[in-house]
Amino acid sequence: MSKYTANFRQRACLALKAAGYPDQYGALIRTAQLLNVSRHTLKRWYHQSPPPNPVQVALPPMLIHEVQQLFAALDHKRDTATYAQLSRALTQLVDALHQVDSTD
Repeated sequence: MSKYTANFRQRACLALKAAGYPDQYGALIRTAQLLNVSRHTLKRWYHQSPPPNPVQVALPPMLIHEVQQLFAALDHKRDTATYAQLSRALTQLVDALHQVDSTD
C-alpha cells in the first residue's frame, strides 16, 4: 500500500508545476522539501502518465510570479512552522490555484 494517496500525488504535481518546474531552477527541491517528499519521488510522479482526471495548469505569468513568491515565503517559514501548518498552507495554495484554473 502506498504511503501517499493519489490525491496527494496529484496535488503535489500541481504544486510543483505552480512552483515553476521544470523551467524554474530549484522548484523541484523547494517543493519536495515543503511536502517532505524526496525530490526523486516527486519528479517520478510528475513524469508518470497523468492520472485519470488530470489537473491542467495554465497560469498567467503574473500569477506564476505570485505563486513563486508564496513558495519562497513558505520556504522561509519552514524552520519555525510545524509540518501541519506547512501542509495546510500548501493545501490552501493548491486549492486556490485549482479554483483560478477552473474559472478560465
